[in-house]
Amino acid sequence: MPRARPCTPCSLALIRPIVKYLNVCELLSYPVDPWRLLFVMLSLISVTRDEVLWRHDSSRGECIMSEAPLFKAPSATLDPSVIERKVKSLPAEKRASFLRLHDAHGPGAPTPLGIFHTNSLPLGIDAKDGAVFPTMCLVNHSCLANSHHSWNKDMNKETLYASRDIQQDEEITTSYVKAFQSRAKRQEHLQQGFKFECECPGCLVSDVAASDRRRKEIDTLYTLIPGAAQADLKLAVDMVERAVLLMEEEGLTEPSYLHGFYYDAFQACVACAQLEMARAYATKAYEAVLSCEGDSEDARMMKKYMANPRTHRAW
Repeated sequence: MPRARPCTPCSLALIRPIVKYLNVCELLSYPVDPWRLLFVMLSLISVTRDEVLWRHDSSRGECIMSEAPLFKAPSATLDPSVIERKVKSLPAEKRASFLRLHDAHGPGAPTPLGIFHTNSLPLGIDAKDGAVFPTMCLVNHSCLANSHHSWNKDMNKETLYASRDIQQDEEITTSYVKAFQSRAKRQEHLQQGFKFECECPGCLVSDVAASDRRRKEIDTLYTLIPGAAQADLKLAVDMVERAVLLMEEEGLTEPSYLHGFYYDAFQACVACAQLEMARAYATKAYEAVLSCEGDSEDARMMKKYMANPRTHRAW
């Protein structure tokens, strides 16, 4: 029997983790049988009404899943008919997946508009449109999340990467709020937007005041570093390293946070024409963004800066 030739899904981030456990091409055969593909997916992820579990040990930076949206719509829409038309146009199975999602906004029965506003994810930073995903939207919140999601416009999919090592049967979590807020602010945001009280490890710490102080200092540093970089390179770099230390103490392992701080340090080095320091921080920023987004547009940009910091427009 000839060996099955590689199939298209093998090149997708969704399938990549399976290679560690299965010979994908032989299992799926070619062309791909959708039901066999579903079987493989279920061998990786266990989805219940309350949580999404990862069914194999996973390393930081590994892609957990990538998923196409059920539909896209303007994030700020308040017109029920806009969402109702989108839902009505879905195939029956996808429509059922959407209607099973939670609605935190209505006092009565769930509505399409309420489900959309509860679950939609932005299609990039500052994007005006959002989208709903059948599995990604089931991932619960934690203030110490173990995964990061982002929109990959090249794939036209939302991706989810492990922010730290995840053990078999551990719940996959992501953050619904700004991480550097105080516990009270995070709880307020979650109550207003999602109608629940967070009881994650980050909220149940024994010393809430110390946790709040760390997060507030990180947030302050994030605000001050760009201005400091224009006046004093050493001060800016020291502030970045201080923020990284505080994040480690707080357990904020999210690589996207590291990427932001390291990119600030890189830009400070560029402004002062410090080539080797700029390359070192570009490398750290690249490794961080690669860990949370894979081969994204931002990762490719940082890879270019890592190879030659002088390509930055401020050099």
